[in-house]
Amino acid sequence: MTNLERYFGFRIHCDQVLSPFTLKVVASEVKEISCLKGFDLNDFYVYVHNLSITSIAGVRGRVPLHEKVEALQVEFRVNPKQVRNQQIRFFNNSRELNGDDSGARSYSTERIVHVLYDSAYLSKKETFRTWLITYISKDLIREKFQKVKIIANATPTESFRASYLNLIEGPVSTQMDMHFRKSVQLQLPFIENAEVIDEEGWQLLLRDARALSDAMEGTSIAIVKEDRPWVERLIGTIEDRNREKLMRAAVEVSRHTAKFAKDVGANVLANLLTAG
Repeated sequence: MTNLERYFGFRIHCDQVLSPFTLKVVASEVKEISCLKGFDLNDFYVYVHNLSITSIAGVRGRVPLHEKVEALQVEFRVNPKQVRNQQIRFFNNSRELNGDDSGARSYSTERIVHVLYDSAYLSKKETFRTWLITYISKDLIREKFQKVKIIANATPTESFRASYLNLIEGPVSTQMDMHFRKSVQLQLPFIENAEVIDEEGWQLLLRDARALSDAMEGTSIAIVKEDRPWVERLIGTIEDRNREKLMRAAVEVSRHTAKFAKDVGANVLANLLTAG
């Protein structure tokens, strides 16, 4: 049992199980990063991990999660030797998969930090999920060095500390090694025209469509602003989980808006709008 489980009721889980839709999105992102950075994918193994932090019922009585935790920080860190040799690097700017932008994020090739500091977030979403994309040089042969560190720090609320953690100063920390076992096969058939979009895919599309709509409202680019009714229609088809109507509505969105979607970070939706 980790310290987060023991004191707060958080369980950390990491795996490499990706849905077909997510795998397609990740593969597209990896290819784009490789082009931008001038990487030859033949020189790297690419790994993708899902990380989730989930609340466990019944720990420390019936105290709600947001009354236990004032802030939660999750950090992925490359070991110093691999930083110096640039043998393990992160290239990952994906947002938290729940679609909520509460908190702060910091990205570099050797360190990624997510900070959830909003107690309202923790009260309505008791699971945090994200994915991590890691490039490992094929020169790094020894398996025992093919790992990164996950560090999670939880800062208790003053009331929870006084009641349960009065002998503990500062945040409660859990560290673990994440090993790389299965690289991603990147030569994938694109599935923009697949018959089925799974639930995770719908959630990613809805997150991006809403973010795009908000950005369009504030833009001064007239040709993009004119497309906002079509994006609102897209949102409706996504909420209805209607793939056929989604594809018809997507055709009506201009290439200028598709580019704008990519510019504002709505990459999953941008991939759909530029399909074909």
